Amino acid sequence: MADQTASQDVVDALKGAVVTLDLINLGKPGSLDAKTYKATAKLIEMSGGKWNRGKKGHYFPKGDAKEFIANVTGGGKVVDKKKKFQAFFTPEEVVDQMIDIAGGVENCSCLEPEAGEGWIVRELIKHGALTITAVELNEEFIPALNEVIGKHEGWHTTVQGDFLTFNPDDEGFDATPYDRIIMNPPFTKDQDIKHIRHALDFLRPGGNLTSLSMGTPAGRPKMQAFLDEARDRLGVNYVQTVELEQGTHRAVGTDISTTIVSLTKD
Repeated sequence: MADQTASQDVVDALKGAVVTLDLINLGKPGSLDAKTYKATAKLIEMSGGKWNRGKKGHYFPKGDAKEFIANVTGGGKVVDKKKKFQAFFTPEEVVDQMIDIAGGVENCSCLEPEAGEGWIVRELIKHGALTITAVELNEEFIPALNEVIGKHEGWHTTVQGDFLTFNPDDEGFDATPYDRIIMNPPFTKDQDIKHIRHALDFLRPGGNLTSLSMGTPAGRPKMQAFLDEARDRLGVNYVQTVELEQGTHRAVGTDISTTIVSLTKD
């Protein structure tokens, strides 16, 4: 379900919360029954609030906590932003595995086509990327992404928009193709295939693209056909796939099964 209206228990919990522009504090532990607290916290997190232990509340990076409260207590519907933008972010250990499969990123020009709030970008910096271009469609993620990529000491840039509409020679991208593309694209309706195919246009000969994909190639005829096409007609000379264990992404809100797909260009 893309959106929902809060139950009366959740509305009452939010009416009793301590609220600032960027923080919602639901009260001391035990002040709400477990079922109501869980439902209220879930609704907050659907709307972009994140639990912050230091602040002792759910933090809204855009400063729209009061707007959220007013909408919910006024009977408005809440959009599940994770589902709307398919924003299931990539755990650190998975990104590290992807980087290792790609052959490392040290001193490489790197592209992250669906950067979200910078989970992959953070690891590119840690592993010594030379340059980083981060693309993100959802403008609400841009402030957090800029905060992460701003810590990179080398050349870096953020491009806001739909990656599928960009070309390698567009403003904001490297003048030369990228050495590495590390990505976690949206999955539904075979969007991962579309994004990976498009990203190959940005990859230099000898470079590597490593991406998460939904399910397994064996269980997805269209993905298997794309990988065969990549070898036969799209300039890819090496394909590697690594199936991840079920539950790998549970900590970031999804149990979807995934495979790492790695493509190296001629």
